[in-house]
Amino acid sequence: DSIGLALTCRGKIYARAVLQAKSEQVFQIPKQALPSGVQQITLFNRKGEILAERLVFVRNPVYDPQQYNITVKQLNEHLDAFRPVRLEVQVEAIDSSLKKDSTKNLLPAGGPLVLSVRDASENLKNAPLIDIYSDLLLASELKGYIRNPAWYFEKEDLRRNRALDLLMLIQGWKRYDWEIMTGSKTFEATHPIEEGILLQGKILSQLFKKPKEDILVTIWMTSDSTAYYGNCLTDSLGAFNFLFDFTDTWNLSLQIKDGEKRKNHRIILDRLFSPVPGVISYYEQDAPVYERFRFPKNTGSSTLLNAIDSSKITVLPGEVLLPQAEIKRRRTDQLSTGEASVVYTVEKELDVIRDQAEDEYSSIPIFLTQINPYFWMGQKYNSNTDSMEEIMQYKGKEVVFILEDLYSIGMNSEEMPYVDEVENIAIVESQSPNLLHETIEAVASMKSRVYVHIYRYKDRHRNIDPLGIRKTTLQGYSRVKEFFHPKYDRVLMSDPQDHRRTLYWNPELKTDSTGKALVRFYNSATCKKMSFDAVLLTEDGKMGLLKP
Repeated sequence: DSIGLALTCRGKIYARAVLQAKSEQVFQIPKQALPSGVQQITLFNRKGEILAERLVFVRNPVYDPQQYNITVKQLNEHLDAFRPVRLEVQVEAIDSSLKKDSTKNLLPAGGPLVLSVRDASENLKNAPLIDIYSDLLLASELKGYIRNPAWYFEKEDLRRNRALDLLMLIQGWKRYDWEIMTGSKTFEATHPIEEGILLQGKILSQLFKKPKEDILVTIWMTSDSTAYYGNCLTDSLGAFNFLFDFTDTWNLSLQIKDGEKRKNHRIILDRLFSPVPGVISYYEQDAPVYERFRFPKNTGSSTLLNAIDSSKITVLPGEVLLPQAEIKRRRTDQLSTGEASVVYTVEKELDVIRDQAEDEYSSIPIFLTQINPYFWMGQKYNSNTDSMEEIMQYKGKEVVFILEDLYSIGMNSEEMPYVDEVENIAIVESQSPNLLHETIEAVASMKSRVYVHIYRYKDRHRNIDPLGIRKTTLQGYSRVKEFFHPKYDRVLMSDPQDHRRTLYWNPELKTDSTGKALVRFYNSATCKKMSFDAVLLTEDGKMGLLKP
């Protein structure tokens, strides 16, 4: 029986052949006809089923996407604090034929060049070695952790070629699925092509959570000065959707009607997305460890100035040595959310519960078990009353409820508020009993407790939605912000606290017809040496990298 062979790169077929099923065959494909990058070689039968597959990496200077070199020249002889800095950026074609033909050396209008200027003293020595070349040609084609992808392209030698081929052999995942490309497996889009902010969800019955068809969903969205209004009928699966284009966070109200009457159905919004857990990167594993200055213990405020020599304190990159402060008043021992390990906004957590189609409870203890798996409710025997009593634990420690930072309450106390009365809940893990909110017996036992602080709405209102209406918020696009470039001229005086790490950044630096651009910005208070990073990517896939 015959066997099909196909060689693809980035989803496009560059070579194909029909082979006879024999013990061994030699099939040659000229590398000059292949683009640089990961090549996928697939053997398949008449049904399109994969018999064997492997990846190889091809380097082809003729079809290499890097066609331009970028150079950055500092025009200032010295870098003075708060003074203007002038740079000259030059883009040149690598291929000599492109240099001779001036029309081929032109960059697209609008300038695809991205330039970043940083304080060289802030650079990490063990930063990940990756650039646009190694990312687009290698890292984006494979799945999993690749240590220093740029190392494979520092130069072309036998050692790197062997290492690159071994990397291809150990990868079990490809960016392009052959079975989907041939149509033998259906492609299922996880998310539609983004044309705006998509609000979609389902209407389910309250008790059995069954989809409700032909329910009229009406929405109102309001911000400070604008409003949206619209309606939609649910399909057979109870689904509905709306499409918007807005920025910032808006207030959203959804109303559901079956005919003329509002119904108490579940309104589920499809917006619970979380990233897949990933492997710890090389950069995170090898974060730099600096030798920090250790302050002497038991040093009083009156002798602090004499005990510490500021010239011996190591100021790390990104840190600022503050002037000596005088302590006028010490903080009290009162607990606050600032000491909490976890702070919950109840309204946001209720949104998550509703979008998961879970049941809602008015009890604070039950609510806590829904949003945090470390909470546990049970019973224990009380020898004083000779009866079983309900208890709550957090990570195996007894929980004490504190209302408004004032006093402790029992979990079944009449003073325990309902969930819809509470704005925030803070969890404070203490290593010793708190003297303000504990009995003498508890303090004497020296048991560590977990304190759950409950904060009601200031106006003491209850956040209850009317029948058939759900009120929530919807996050739109973030506003485009211009990178901050201070101008130390007569209008803005110099700032001695200006310790910017990034001095200049421009994602759309425009060059002239010769590939040249002039850049001007103001220096910070401390930068003495700059580091540059520049890259370009044209619409037809040609790259330009900063020339070392």
